[in-house]
Amino acid sequence: MKKNLLLFIITGLLSTTIGLAQVIAYAPSDILMCSDNDFAIFDLTITEPEIIGGQDPSNLEIKFYITQADADTDSNPFANPVSVINSVNPQAIYARLQNISNGDFDTTSFDIIVIENPIINEPTPLETCDQDYDGFAEFNLQEKTDEISGGDPDLYITYHLTQLDAELATNQLATPYANSTPFFETLYVRGERISFGCYAITTLDLIVHLPPEVVAVTDFEEINDDGAGVTVFDLTSKIPEILNGQTDIDVTFYETQQDAYTANNVIITPTAYTNISNPQTIFARLENTEFCYAVTDFELVVVEGLIEDEPDDLYINEGDED
Repeated sequence: MKKNLLLFIITGLLSTTIGLAQVIAYAPSDILMCSDNDFAIFDLTITEPEIIGGQDPSNLEIKFYITQADADTDSNPFANPVSVINSVNPQAIYARLQNISNGDFDTTSFDIIVIENPIINEPTPLETCDQDYDGFAEFNLQEKTDEISGGDPDLYITYHLTQLDAELATNQLATPYANSTPFFETLYVRGERISFGCYAITTLDLIVHLPPEVVAVTDFEEINDDGAGVTVFDLTSKIPEILNGQTDIDVTFYETQQDAYTANNVIITPTAYTNISNPQTIFARLENTEFCYAVTDFELVVVEGLIEDEPDDLYINEGDED
């Protein structure tokens, strides 16, 4: 009789041990959230599939706690585990997986970690000049990438038409980009940390400037009577005609069109310039305060002067000899 009772007790203990061993709480991955500070809202329930693993979830219950002791005693579980704000960073969270039918349970833990969003710089406007005066131009957006990222190689910078596209990281703009509204447009810039995926949003203004207007400039003629076709010109005397009433524009002069476009080899003495051929084309570069420019040209022409030899006397016989 004692032997049978002992066998019953041992069988019961083994049964209980086997029952308890059937519930296994697997360790889930930590939860990472992005924030501008050390605090964020976490949904703890996203760890449940990892905690349960391949076990049948139909008879299992998961609760979350701040301490291991609370998890062991089922005390003070989070009332709303889908919206938990951390109190420290990082913070350990303890999970209790329990068999609803027999009360068997197991515990595990994971960390909730707040990753600070990257700090990106608000860039200065990206400005360009419109050579056809319609308010549209092409922009190389990548010119602003280093300014926005501060040179951080862990930041991936993309450009978008709307803030929503920047938030969702969709519809990235290619470069060069032609503005869709004339003269001024604001783009949204996403700076995403490659290592964690946290991001920040800023804006970039695109500004299209018009270059100075050019007019047809008349020939610049000077008289020279030495027959050499060379004389001294004051090129600056043509500036009022070149500007045609425009203000805040700098005018410089060049011997070739290429030099005028590239602003190289400027004529350094425009008030006393000696022509090198007759006629000769001079190119004038007009540049405004936005560094937009236009180029026009005019001809230098040396006109031979009158011959200054003393003429013969002129006699007229009028018939009455007076």
